Amino acid sequence: MPRRLPALAVLALVVLAAGPGAGPGCRPPAPEAPAPAPVSPGAPALADLVNHRRAALGRRPLRHDARLESAARRHAGDLALVRPADPRHWHRLPGGPGLPERVADAGYRPSRPSGWVAGETVAPVDDPATAWALWLHSDPHREQLLDPAAVALGTARSRGWSVAVVGY
Repeated sequence: MPRRLPALAVLALVVLAAGPGAGPGCRPPAPEAPAPAPVSPGAPALADLVNHRRAALGRRPLRHDARLESAARRHAGDLALVRPADPRHWHRLPGGPGLPERVADAGYRPSRPSGWVAGETVAPVDDPATAWALWLHSDPHREQLLDPAAVALGTARSRGWSVAVVGY
């Protein structure tokens, strides 16, 4: 019995050090998922810049669409979390959904059959005026935002990223 006493004392110290609830069925807490990046709702200044230029060209303004805004917010938030350096990943993050999936997930359907459902412009800046200036100097982005066939717009900004989704 005298040999068991030191062994039992050591065992008691180990159990006490482990704390309550320690045992074979206990697991460490799961790591928390990263917090979503804050998104500037609607980014109305960006939409105003687009519609101001459309009006100057005699084109009808794009109406705000909450579903397109939802798709833009999702992507802007994802970009802010991942911060891809490669511009090839600005429209589709590795392993993530592309624009068609984001727009469909948000519930947007085209207002008329035109072959295109939506288009997306992305800029690695948070300032609306800077994003707009970048898009104006890029033929594909400018043409998409000013396309006479476009009917709707959703915009978002998040931690250094601006996204505009145009609906047809």
